[in-house]
Amino acid sequence: MFVCRALVEFAPEHSTRQLVSSSDLPLDQIITSSTTSHTNILPAVYFAIKSRTTNHKIILQTFQRSAALERLERLRLYKSAIDIGRTEFEEHQNAFVHLVERQKTIYSLPDEKLPDLRCQYLTINISTVVDVNHYWAQYISKETNLQMKQINDCLSKDLIPLSLSEIQIGMICAAPFSSSSSQRTTTPSRNNQPTPRFQYYRAKITHRIDNVTVEVFFVDWGNSEQISIDDLRVLPSSLFQISPLAFQCQLWSIRPNVARYPSNNWPLAALNYVCSLILERHVEAEIKAVARHIVKLDILIDSQTNQHSRTTLRQLLINKSFGESANEEHIFQHDYRIRRDAQRFINHSTDLSTTCQESNKDFIDIPKELCQIHHAKELGQPVTLTGPYSPLESTHSSCHYATKMRRVQIDGESINSVGLEEEQHCNYRRLLVAQGVHLSQTKQIVSLRHTTLMPSIRGLPALIAMIFAPTIELRLDQEGKHKTGVLCGLGFNPVTNTSLYPDHDMDMGFDVQFSTEDLVRVWFSFSSF
Repeated sequence: MFVCRALVEFAPEHSTRQLVSSSDLPLDQIITSSTTSHTNILPAVYFAIKSRTTNHKIILQTFQRSAALERLERLRLYKSAIDIGRTEFEEHQNAFVHLVERQKTIYSLPDEKLPDLRCQYLTINISTVVDVNHYWAQYISKETNLQMKQINDCLSKDLIPLSLSEIQIGMICAAPFSSSSSQRTTTPSRNNQPTPRFQYYRAKITHRIDNVTVEVFFVDWGNSEQISIDDLRVLPSSLFQISPLAFQCQLWSIRPNVARYPSNNWPLAALNYVCSLILERHVEAEIKAVARHIVKLDILIDSQTNQHSRTTLRQLLINKSFGESANEEHIFQHDYRIRRDAQRFINHSTDLSTTCQESNKDFIDIPKELCQIHHAKELGQPVTLTGPYSPLESTHSSCHYATKMRRVQIDGESINSVGLEEEQHCNYRRLLVAQGVHLSQTKQIVSLRHTTLMPSIRGLPALIAMIFAPTIELRLDQEGKHKTGVLCGLGFNPVTNTSLYPDHDMDMGFDVQFSTEDLVRVWFSFSSF
């Protein structure tokens, strides 16, 4: 027997209006797009984990390496079960290799240049604002200006139009930015009629809307546009050697204010506020972390009240109640600690070895051992898969003293039998309400039926417990100024001054600040019903 470990990533479904076959996609890319669901967790993840909990077995047949490669080439090239001759197979194999080389040419650009470990502060130009905490930016440097001039000069010449048969999703081409009327000029044609002329930019075809329109992404600016296929041009080969000039940025450690926006979406007012501050402006940013080709940063803004002081865009959004602090994902926190240690080293030494930059890639990239497949001792035997196990899976614990130390298990037929928490880095609890609660014969497992998962709102579990509890007792800190939690129960015996049915008491901690005015307002609101 042998052990096999593989890292599987579920790609989102295509949001194109036209079905795309696998043969139309480049070999080295997977084109993904955001789904229209209210959550970023795909249904395929739920179904896979649900299959594990129901003991649904998945059996794979293994092959020798040579046999597996031969089967893969047959499926990829022919899509047919008809056996072919060796000569024809070699011809198709050569065509297949030629196709791979061509796709590497028309689909690949060098990786964008991201800040290294030595970079702490950086001046950038915000070229596109996607959302309140999501931008595309460009470096402010002589090298960027020279590369931009080289691209514009090369694309201002006469370019070869792309034919309809050459259009493929993922390919790099030249496309006009038609929304900017200032970039459009006219040139006289042979019949003395003015012919419209656009300023072209490097773009990547992301979606095919219909037979005459595609959606492109401008790699040097970060914005998308729907362009007519007739306006697309072949990109000169010299421009394939230049890295994309725009890189993706996100604000550090912030999310929408859940109390004001429970849907976890940024309001339009916040987007307009951010655009008025940073869009198409040179701003100074503090680099926090770099991972997954995303730069986590905090943008410095000059204070309007004091010209000699500065604040951050993150703090401004929090002060205006648009956003609130949030914990970053583990991969960004890990890179943040690496950069913090590197900055401490730089403060004591002016020369930072380049090996630190190379080791940083090992920390950021996915470890090789996660996707390594161990050599098998016996091949050709069926393998039964176990799992998958997701780090997003949530665990449940009881609030009552009587069942607090027992394992909680949700009935398999319940819709909440598979609980996946999208924001696993959040440090506050959610409430799960069950109509039926049963204790196993060993009294070690609590089974729940007919469950309802309450919304992810900070402070909601403690608030609901206080509303429906017959008697509550607030917990205060050592100074007696702030409320830290509440003890909810069925009452107390005035003679013995002890709790009634203490096994059913619930000790709930506060993960949000409650004032006396808040509690009084809630009490009056529900006492009026």
